[in-house]
Order: sequence, then C-alpha cells, then structure tokens
Amino acid sequence: MRDQSSNFGPLEIILSILPFIILITYFYKRDRKKKEPLGMILFSFVSGVFIIFPAIFLEELLIESLRSFKVAPIFHSGIVGGVIEESLKFLSFLLLIFNNKNFDEPFDAIFYSVLISLGFAFLENILYVYRFGVLVAFLRPFTAISAHTMFGIVMGYFFMKAKFLNSVKSLKLLYLSFALIVPISVHFLYNFIISMKDILGGLTLILLIIYFQYMIKISKTSINRSDKL
Repeated sequence: MRDQSSNFGPLEIILSILPFIILITYFYKRDRKKKEPLGMILFSFVSGVFIIFPAIFLEELLIESLRSFKVAPIFHSGIVGGVIEESLKFLSFLLLIFNNKNFDEPFDAIFYSVLISLGFAFLENILYVYRFGVLVAFLRPFTAISAHTMFGIVMGYFFMKAKFLNSVKSLKLLYLSFALIVPISVHFLYNFIISMKDILGGLTLILLIIYFQYMIKISKTSINRSDKL
C-alpha cells in the first residue's frame, strides 16, 4: 500500500497554502478605509478551520439519514455540503463576528465571512492534497477554493445588509435569513453540478464564471459603501 505522505512534499505544501495567502491579501488590500486587526483576521480564519470537525461528524449523520429516506445519491453532496457547511459558517459569523466591535464597516462583512470560508477550505484543501497529490493542488484553487470564497461573499453581503442598511427589525431578520438560505442554495447548486460532471461538467466552469463576476460586483459595492461611511 502506497504511503499517502509521499504525495505531500514541499511543492504540495506550497500549492496548498499559496491560494489562501493570495486571496486573503486581495481582500485585505480592498479594505481601504480601516484595516482590520490582525488578531481578528487570524481569529476569523481559525474559527473557519475548526468548523470542519463538527462538519465531518454532522455530514456523516445527515448522509445516513438521506440514505434511510432513500434520497437519490446524486443529491447527497449538494444537500450535505450546502446545509451543514454553510450553516456552521453562518453560526460562526453570527456568534463570533456580528456583534464584535471590529465589525464596523460594510466591507468587513465580506472580509470576515470570506475569512471563515477560507479557514474551512484551508483544512479541507490540506486533507485533499495530502490524499490525492499535486494534481488536486493545482485544480482546487480554480474549483473548491474559489467556490468557498464566493459562498463567503454571498453570505457576507447579506450580513452587511442586515447590519448596516436597515433599522427595521423585520428586515434585519429577513436579511439574516438570506445570509443562510442563499449560500446554502448556491453551495447546493455547485455541488450538484460537480456531482454530474460526467453529464454537465461544462456547467461548472460557467457557474464559476458567474460566481466570479458576482463576487467582483458585490465586493465593489461594499467597498463603495464603506468609503461613504
């Protein structure tokens, strides 16, 4: 039996870490008005890392439940990944970030939400690259890592609207619900298409392009709102 650690040399380590350095730097530089404390950046990222442990446990339970209810296997990854992972990210932001004094600008919602998502994707990425090697290390920045980034942007966008753009309590609750429901839905769609790669694989690329365009639009909107405060 081949030692899996042989797949995880210096090149794999660099390729596993580099996308996260690039993405975090990108969003950090976009925070033009007031830079976030490095401690909060690390705290948000690490909270995302630790999400993966309850996620693994809960996903196993949910998969067993789906099997018992005879849900088609093609829906498993979409339902499990979307519901469990995005719910845990949502709870992390709501409990750890939403009322934090450092969350004081619209763009902060995007930045902190992306940090949590990237923290989750970081450990997940390490595990995948360790298991499957350098090819996965090259591919995942353009698929799963980009997808988690964009899920974070979507979630952060609705947290931003809940925090800064509405004083009406019912609207705040509505946007908070969107911060959970919309990322779950988008994550489900992404995983569903990935699972159908033998039939509709080309749609994955189209979906990622749409996500990327949406990411740029939302990021620019939140930056402009931060500058006006």
